[in-house]
Amino acid sequence: MWHPMTEKEYRKVLSHLMISQGEAARMLGLSIRASHGYANGAPIPISVAVLLRLMVLHQVPVPTASGLRYYGTSRGRAPKRIKSSGRKSPKSRDRTGRPSSAGNVGARIG
Repeated sequence: MWHPMTEKEYRKVLSHLMISQGEAARMLGLSIRASHGYANGAPIPISVAVLLRLMVLHQVPVPTASGLRYYGTSRGRAPKRIKSSGRKSPKSRDRTGRPSSAGNVGARIG
């Protein structure tokens, strides 16, 4: 069960996401006045609280006017790609054991 979000938690989440109250308003489809109100004690709808908490939990990039902002990384940039170890991945095979022509599209998980 989701509990109500406090104004302190709202401000903390916006700080964690590295967005202003105005950017939060645009992202959530709210008026700037509503976003300011949430930061100053107005009741925060459960839908807004759930969305913001899930964005933090799953580290969802924040859409801004200049593109996506990745928080929790250096200066809000996209995370760097991990260099491969140089080993090639095994060829994917279909159910009959033959190499698959469509890459990993038909690969089974599990």
